Order: sequence, then structure tokens, then C-alpha cells
Amino acid sequence: MKTGIYKIAEQIGNYGFYGEIEIEVEITSRYQKVELEFDDELERWQSGVLFGATYFLEHCMSRIGLNIRVKEIKYNELDTSNTIVAYLTFKALVSATNLELKSDILFDKEFKAFVFPK
Repeated sequence: MKTGIYKIAEQIGNYGFYGEIEIEVEITSRYQKVELEFDDELERWQSGVLFGATYFLEHCMSRIGLNIRVKEIKYNELDTSNTIVAYLTFKALVSATNLELKSDILFDKEFKAFVFPK
């Protein structure tokens, strides 16, 4: 398994964006299939991880599936959301796999928003 880690810690005016994820990932031949493994205390972030992984597969230039074990998510009750976790997951997968992608998730600091291009 390969390890991917990604962190964001930004303060823009009154808005905070924080989170860090560490995952282990195995590439499989099951096209577009995502298998997730979480410890119980991290399950609250399941929808964010699933969206980030699915978005990664939809924009990956390879026909693959993923087995992902979420080892750790560091978060702040005010500054972390499932959208941020999706972004972290996507970036950690990019880091772990080094696969070619059609597009990337952008963090637009001016609008304090994440952009998920089609």
C-alpha cells in the first residue's frame, strides 16, 4: 500500500480552513470501485473521503479502483468540513499514486471556495 498525506491550514479574514489526512491506498483493477476502511471515530468524515476518492477516479486517466484505509484525520470543529476532507482526500491520492489527471480541485482564496471542475 502507498501512503498519502495532505494538510491545509489557511486563515483568510474570519474564515479558517483546516484539516490533515493520512491514508493508505491500494490501486485495484475494479474500475471506479472505492472501498473505504475507517476507525469508528473517523466515520463522521466518510462522505467527504468518499466524494474526494470518487472525484479522483472520475478525473484519473487510468481505469482503476481504490482500496483506501483512513489512518488519521486531524480536524477543528469550526474550520473543517466534509468539503475540506474531500479536497484533502483528493490531494492525498494525487500524492500517493502519481497518476495523471484530467483536472485538479482548486482552492480559490479570493472567494474562499473549493472549485471542483467537471
